[in-house]
Amino acid sequence: PTIHGQYWDEARSAYVDYLQDGARVSEYSEHAQILAVLCGIAPKDARADLLKRVIAGEEEWVKVNTLFFSGILLLSLSDISLHTEALDYVRDLWGKYYEKHECANWPETCDFTQGSYCHGWGAWPGSFLMSEILGVKPSGPGFEEILVCPHPCDLEHAKGTVPTPNGDVSVGWSQKDQTFALDLSSPTKRNYLVKLPLPDDSSA
Repeated sequence: PTIHGQYWDEARSAYVDYLQDGARVSEYSEHAQILAVLCGIAPKDARADLLKRVIAGEEEWVKVNTLFFSGILLLSLSDISLHTEALDYVRDLWGKYYEKHECANWPETCDFTQGSYCHGWGAWPGSFLMSEILGVKPSGPGFEEILVCPHPCDLEHAKGTVPTPNGDVSVGWSQKDQTFALDLSSPTKRNYLVKLPLPDDSSA
């Protein structure tokens, strides 16, 4: 039997957290749905719905309450091209930390109730913005080949520099009136694969 077949509850359209004596136990978490999408366990036609239900937060599922796993949700959303939802999630979740702590340090839990205030996973948006919104990521070992694939969502422009083992890669892009412009510069020669977004949305 497949993992999907064992853990998928057809009546609830969700994955249970575990089995007991070979039977599904009716306990569900947002974590299980996120991992099922990220690991490719969930069927393609069910993935977007699962993650949108996680973001909505209306299901009776155990909630994600750490910034660490919030970052895993960002990875899952990006993996199935829900970049607009991911950017809105960053604005909503990390935005309130910026307002509360003026971006000094980041708590361990999403509700500020426990843990220390010095966890690096609070910086998840930095990775997301560089690799998905700015669109710079490796397409070969050690950034020998680079993919530039911006997902502008509702932004008008973005600009940034991504450090790599072979030198910095600077990218800037802007969009206006169905026109998308991109500038790319790097001090070293290497292969680039550039994918520009379609005019109607952020999909490349």
